[in-house]
Amino acid sequence: MHSLRYAILLTPGTHDLSIQLGYYMSLAGVGQSPADVVVNTVYSADQGNSYNGGSTQNFWRSAEGLTVLQDSVWAASQACPLRRITFESNLALSENGGYSSGGFIGDCTVGGSIDFVTQQQ
Repeated sequence: MHSLRYAILLTPGTHDLSIQLGYYMSLAGVGQSPADVVVNTVYSADQGNSYNGGSTQNFWRSAEGLTVLQDSVWAASQACPLRRITFESNLALSENGGYSSGGFIGDCTVGGSIDFVTQQQ
């Protein structure tokens, strides 16, 4: 069992950040609404290092309370929720059409397109 957990808490404002979330990482905007905390992009994909072309090994990460400006990839398996996020652009739920298994998306809006691709759950 892994004993370390990581939390990135962003204060209200616009942050010139592209944030990749790995195992045991949580990202949270601490504004009153998602519009209070703005970042460039958030992604969970391994950016080319996914297991056999898929993301079924991407567990235990989360993001919430943000506005995301650019295209984002949330290629994940279980225990990877997205909550209270406004995606101004596109959201892909797998990396380059590879396998992905699930996660949870709640109270989010996507201004562009959402690509479900290979979602199993």
